[in-house]
Amino acid sequence: MLVSIELWARPGTVTLPGGTPSVIWGLAAGSTAEPQLPGPVIEATVGDDVEVTLHNTLDEPVSLTFPGQQINPEPVLDAAGRLVSLARPAPPGRSTVYAFPASRPGTFHYEGGTSPELQVQMGLYGALVVRPAGYDNPADPNYHTAYGAGSGSSYDVETVLLLSELDPAAHEAIAGGGAYNPLSYSPQYWLINGRSFPDCTGPADTSTQPFSARVPVLTGQRLLLRVINAGLLTHLLAFQQGTARVVAEDGHPKHSAALDATYEKCALTLGAGQTADLLFIPPEGELYLYDREVLHLANADEHPGGMMTLVDVRNAFPTTAPSAPSDLTAAPAPGQVELTWVNNAVNEDGFILERRTETGPFLRVVTLFTGATAYSDRHVEGSTTYIYRVLAFNSAGKSAYSNEAIVTTPAAQPPAAPSNLTAAAVSTSEIRLIWQDNSTTEDGFRIELKTAADPDFIETGVVPADTTYHTDTGLNPNTTYTYRVCAYNASGASGYSNEASATTLSAIPAAPSNLTANGLPGNRIRLTWQDNSTNKDGFIIERLGMLSPTFIAISRVSPNVTEYIDAGLFPWSTYLYRIRAYNAQGVSPPSNIARALPG
Repeated sequence: MLVSIELWARPGTVTLPGGTPSVIWGLAAGSTAEPQLPGPVIEATVGDDVEVTLHNTLDEPVSLTFPGQQINPEPVLDAAGRLVSLARPAPPGRSTVYAFPASRPGTFHYEGGTSPELQVQMGLYGALVVRPAGYDNPADPNYHTAYGAGSGSSYDVETVLLLSELDPAAHEAIAGGGAYNPLSYSPQYWLINGRSFPDCTGPADTSTQPFSARVPVLTGQRLLLRVINAGLLTHLLAFQQGTARVVAEDGHPKHSAALDATYEKCALTLGAGQTADLLFIPPEGELYLYDREVLHLANADEHPGGMMTLVDVRNAFPTTAPSAPSDLTAAPAPGQVELTWVNNAVNEDGFILERRTETGPFLRVVTLFTGATAYSDRHVEGSTTYIYRVLAFNSAGKSAYSNEAIVTTPAAQPPAAPSNLTAAAVSTSEIRLIWQDNSTTEDGFRIELKTAADPDFIETGVVPADTTYHTDTGLNPNTTYTYRVCAYNASGASGYSNEASATTLSAIPAAPSNLTANGLPGNRIRLTWQDNSTNKDGFIIERLGMLSPTFIAISRVSPNVTEYIDAGLFPWSTYLYRIRAYNAQGVSPPSNIARALPG
């Protein structure tokens, strides 16, 4: 059977948490359809012939690769012999066709092959699932198996979880034709099926992010998770409780007639481009799946969010969509809009709040959980009119929308100044700052410092909104620094906090040098040395004599002393000396060694 797929590569927009739009290059399933993130799922059965036609509407060549499939590589080199494409590209405004047999079952993916470090990041990727023949026939041994009879991959329900990341700065630079260095890749959003938590737990829809990552499972059912890492970074997918059995990796089953090499894991590491098939019976209730890296559980540094979703296990799911919310109100507040509504449903799984401006389309602001009746939208701009609406959803569908609520935000004002700034030295080169955030409208904080040698304040750091601490590094030892902090947003900067000072810890002093030793009458030896430090608390005199096999400290002297007379020595015995400087941070290396006989 021929499986014919047509995909259109074109620019589009997705909605990030908070209603923030981001440009993408996505793949659409129709000539007039919107591009989507990720691309459409390509499904085939072993024995099918797969034919994918790629229509390129972008302004640069685009190609697709299909890792794990029997397709001849056609790399493209430039005039200098450098690899520019892993597969035959479609030039702008043109099309190309890729064909391969679905020769073995498995969980795979497809992705952009021309400048993949850019095009994959922009959204040119999707899932490819090949199933064994007979997987849909209850009388066939391969029924509801991922890899066929005898592979230990029998399941009741399956889902695809496609992991990826999104760097808005990279998207803006690439889409605008500007320079972008992949080494500066810095994702701010961590996605499952094209959405960040909690939006990924909402229902499937017709947006440019159509796929839900919420997994509904009936109690006792065997769940097959087809997990694909289409991102550029490694991800550690963890289970809130229990373990899952890994039955396949990269489309290769772990169980055969000769060997069962499947294994159980409570967390699975997936490198870029890797896939895994996981099988388990989840316990009743809501089980979170999440990236164990805490930095991947945020949306632009706002927690909770990121790469996390729910496996929803129940005895039964609703058969009717919930009732629509009503009485939606929106009230402006400093730097935000306060929203309230009446929940008229008794079977909802959550709510989706949407927002638009007077001229723009509705965009998802946030997905909220069961029972929500209020939300504070802090992702708003001043002097702007917003129209809001909200709906309820469950596994049976979505309700109608509530009434629309219109609000105009007041003109933006600079944020309130931070206060209670404190400074404390933590090393010879670091000072820790802590302050109180008194604003809800700041975009960030600017930190300034000055010293006695340079009494004008200069900026030494900028930190994001809601931050209340900063460690200033690269400072000089034993130096006093004075700090102040201000908040800022698009309307300007706040006043400054109080000033706070701290002195970095002293470094270990430099070693003395040019130590000399001369005998004096009366069985004495006179020592002199050169002082090379400015941060010492004193000097330690060390001696090695006929009764001491190692150097031992015999005295300590003040920091302004560079001479010492050692008395009461044995005549005709040679003594060796060395000097060390010291302070609260430690002891310097020793000086040179000098020797002498008492006079």
